Amino acid sequence: MTGVQTCALPIYKFNSGLGQTWAVDIAFGGSTAITGLVCDSSNNVYAMSAQIGGNSYVVKLDSSGAVQWSIKLTDIYSEGSKTLGIDSSNNIYILGAGSSVNEVLLIKINSSGTVQWQRKITIGSSLNISMRGGIVVDSTNQVLYATFLRYGDYASVVLKLPLDGSKTGTYSLNGYNMVYAASSYTIASASITRTVGTFNTGTFSYTQGAE
Repeated sequence: MTGVQTCALPIYKFNSGLGQTWAVDIAFGGSTAITGLVCDSSNNVYAMSAQIGGNSYVVKLDSSGAVQWSIKLTDIYSEGSKTLGIDSSNNIYILGAGSSVNEVLLIKINSSGTVQWQRKITIGSSLNISMRGGIVVDSTNQVLYATFLRYGDYASVVLKLPLDGSKTGTYSLNGYNMVYAASSYTIASASITRTVGTFNTGTFSYTQGAE
C-alpha cells in the first residue's frame, strides 16, 4: 500500500483466488496496530486497534470497505493486548487489559456499535495479566471462552462465560479470588480518516522438511 504510516491501519480484502478486491488505510492518530479482526454473516468487517498511550478503537467496514461506524475505548492498557470475538447474531465481544495490572475488561456491543454490557474480571490483588489470548463463541451460541496469561504464577486462564453478562460474583481460582463484576469504562464515538490504497501482492514458495 502506498504511503502507509505508523498511525494507519492497512486492511485488505482478497477474493478466493487471492486477488485483491480492495485496500484501505484507517487512521486514528498516534501509533496504532491491528489487534483483532472478525467478519460477520453479512461480510462486514470489524477491526480493533491498540494505540500507544492506552486507548483502543473498533471500526466497522462494510463488504466494500466503507466505514459504517467507529468507537473509542479510553484507558484500555497494554499495547497489542486487545482482541475481538463474534457470535451468530453479529454481536461483538471485546477483550482487553483493564486499568489495573490484575484486571481484564470484557465488553459486548451489537452490530450498530451500541454497548450491550461491560464487565471487568479481577484476579488476586497483585498478579499481572498479559492479554496474549483470545475470545471465541461456541457453536451453540450460548457461551464464550476468554483466554489470557497470568504473570506471577505464569498460568494460562480459560474462562467459560454466558453471553448475557450474567454470573457476576466472586469465585475461587487456584487459590486466588476472581471477581466478575460490572464495569464503567468510557466508550465514545471516534473520528477516523479512511484512505483508499493499493497493495501489490507477490508469490512465495514453501518447502516442507523432516524434523
